[in-house]
Amino acid sequence: MTLLDDPLIQSSLVPMTVTLLLAVVLGRLWPRSAGLAVIAGFYVAAALIHGLTLTPLTSTRKILLLGLLAVVLALAREFLGRSSATQRNVVIGLIIAGLLWMLWPALSYRPLAEAVTLAVGLTFYIVWLLIALDALADQPMPAGIAVMMLGSAAGIASVLAATALLGQLISALAAAAGVFVVLTLLLPKLRAGPLLMLPAAVLLGLLSAAALVYAKLPASSLLFLATIPALIRIPLPANLTAAVRAAMLVLLLLPAAGMAIYSAWHSAGDLPY
Repeated sequence: MTLLDDPLIQSSLVPMTVTLLLAVVLGRLWPRSAGLAVIAGFYVAAALIHGLTLTPLTSTRKILLLGLLAVVLALAREFLGRSSATQRNVVIGLIIAGLLWMLWPALSYRPLAEAVTLAVGLTFYIVWLLIALDALADQPMPAGIAVMMLGSAAGIASVLAATALLGQLISALAAAAGVFVVLTLLLPKLRAGPLLMLPAAVLLGLLSAAALVYAKLPASSLLFLATIPALIRIPLPANLTAAVRAAMLVLLLLPAAGMAIYSAWHSAGDLPY
């Protein structure tokens, strides 16, 4: 087994290294696109963790495809300029359709009432993440922390919910976002923008939704995760340094992240590991 076959390396060191190198380059050439480095780091890790082939078209591969679609939509938004309500509605509609496409194999054999409840609940969850994370697009450090904490909590919770693959993928995104947070403290001109926040919202939302539907992640974990983008908007004293502000934001989010993990642990019962 080579170093790159180690799951810990795949979901931490690889996305962190790719994000670091690419963010520094983009920071010089196109600072507004620096957030794209996080998504690039994630997809390099995903290629090692799960491969990027299209067959068989599993729910995980559908999510990876939808994440790439989100990158294309974010690029279009960057080049078209200011986002309109119509553009946002089109994006939300496409992502909801993608959610239902991903969920269909699991929903099709469930009782109608249960399938509708799941679909509606997860649709609200995805739409909330899309809107709430997009609102942070112009605040690079809080944006990175939100993605990092969402990913860290969802990744650990997914592993506890008996889906190591989804947990590893989500953790890779969290690791990449963590590097981005550090870089925003060192290079203030870096921006998150829609190139980070739209794909991150799609990937985090769909991967955690898949952990609920296809594994044992409880709905209560998603409820706690959903509070993270709201909690990070709590105002802090204006005279704090960037590093202190970042530390305080992480501390503010720890209880919600911890409860999401605890809910998964409590729901899992006796784990096979």
